[in-house]
Amino acid sequence: MQDDKAIKLVRQVIAKTREGKINWEQTPSGRSFIAAFEGTYSMIISFTEDEETGNQRAWFGLNDAGGERLLTVDPDTDGITDEELWQLYEMARRRAFKVDEKLDKLLDSLKKL
Repeated sequence: MQDDKAIKLVRQVIAKTREGKINWEQTPSGRSFIAAFEGTYSMIISFTEDEETGNQRAWFGLNDAGGERLLTVDPDTDGITDEELWQLYEMARRRAFKVDEKLDKLLDSLKKL
């Protein structure tokens, strides 16, 4: 089933993450990233792994302030692709670990050699 609002939300989150406007943080599990939004919602991007095949599938979730899951978007959601979800996962990971800032520092240091 296609959920147009869910698809719109995920695509806007991808765009805002790309623009650096969403601050993602790593969760204690180490494989998920979470971002709070207006103190009312939290967004999570994570993945599951099939124990038999080892295949990994990214998914996006939206929780309310009480931790209740309001929405889950995964590759089975019509209109969203596995590639889009993995793109969001990678951008969230880079934001959480401040990869771009660290690379900028390293590049500046290398220029001085």
